[in-house]
Amino acid sequence: MYLNELSVLMVADAASPFHRRLEAVERDVHALFALHSMDVVAQAVENAQSTLGEQKQYLDEAMAKETRLLKEAVENAQSTLGEQKQYLDEAMAKETRLLKEVERATIAGE
Repeated sequence: MYLNELSVLMVADAASPFHRRLEAVERDVHALFALHSMDVVAQAVENAQSTLGEQKQYLDEAMAKETRLLKEAVENAQSTLGEQKQYLDEAMAKETRLLKEVERATIAGE
């Protein structure tokens, strides 16, 4: 905007040193804007990579925690099943023993 106003205010011909210098300054300013834009793009890329890294770390930690919890759940389920099997085995042994006692008592009573 400032450069455009300078161009409007200046009434020199294209060959004047001031006009040539103004064009050089305009080119330099545009080059600086382009360079600044590239820095912004580089920062955006760096920020995106940083964010992706943080997300990957979060997912890795979440997966590790999920794996640990799943392993604990499986171990607890196996332990519970083992306890239930032991209880059922003891109950069946007791039932078998009682049936034999009833059978013996029935035979003895005949």
